[in-house]
Amino acid sequence: MSGLINQIKADKIKLSRNPFFILHLLIPVVGIVVLIIYMGITSYQAQNFTAGCFQVLGIIYPVVIALLTSIISEQETEAGGGFFMLAVSSRRKALFSKLLYLLFSGLISCLLFAFGYGILASTARAGYNPSLVLLAKAAFALWGTSIFQYLLHTWLSFRFGRGANFGMAAFEVLLSALMLTGLGDTIWMIFPCAWSSRMTSIILNASIEGTILSFLPQELIYTIVGVLTLLMLIFFFCWFSRWEGQGSEE
Repeated sequence: MSGLINQIKADKIKLSRNPFFILHLLIPVVGIVVLIIYMGITSYQAQNFTAGCFQVLGIIYPVVIALLTSIISEQETEAGGGFFMLAVSSRRKALFSKLLYLLFSGLISCLLFAFGYGILASTARAGYNPSLVLLAKAAFALWGTSIFQYLLHTWLSFRFGRGANFGMAAFEVLLSALMLTGLGDTIWMIFPCAWSSRMTSIILNASIEGTILSFLPQELIYTIVGVLTLLMLIFFFCWFSRWEGQGSEE
C-alpha cells in the first residue's frame, strides 16, 4: 500500500507540471458558458435542451479523453520511452495510479459540469429549475459509461501514440453521433463510444417522458457495460505487464 501511495504522490507532482488538472477545470467551465449563452438565445424547450447538451457532451467526450490520456502517456514515453514506469517495483501500481488520476479527475469534471450547468440554467431560462439530483445521475452515467473509453485511449496512447489516439477519437465521434439516430436504437450497446450519449439520453428523457425509452432492460445494459469494461481492464493490465516501452513497439 505504501508503494501505491508513493506512486500517487509522485504522479501528482508530475501532473501538476503540465495542464492536466487545469484542463479538467477549464473544459467543463468553457462548456457551461457556451451552452448557457446558447440556451439564452434559443427558444428550444429547456428540458429537451438539457438532454441534448448531455448527448453532445457524450459524443465529443472521446476527444477530451484522447487529449487527457495523451498528456498522461507522453509525459512517460518522452522520458526514455516509458523508462520510469518500467523501472518501478510494480508496473501495475504505476498504471493504477495514472488511471486513478484520470478517472477521479474525470468524475470531478462531469459533476462540475452538471452542477454548474444546473445552477446557471435556472438563471438563463425563467421558470426552469432543473433537478440537481437528476443532473448528478446523468453526470455519473456519463462518467461511468466512459471508463471503457479511458482504458482504451490510454492503451492506444501508450501503444501507438497521439496520432492513433486522436484518430480513433475522431472515428468514435462520428460513430456515436450515428448511434443516436434510429439506426442505433438496437445496436448501440455493442459500440462503447455510444454508451455515454445514449445512457444520459435515457436518464434525462425519462424525466421528460415519464418512462424509460430503451429497447433493452436497464439491468441488461448495466451488465453489458460492466462486463465489457472489466474485460478491457483485464486486457490492459495484462498487456501493460509485458510492455517494454514505446520505443520497442516502433
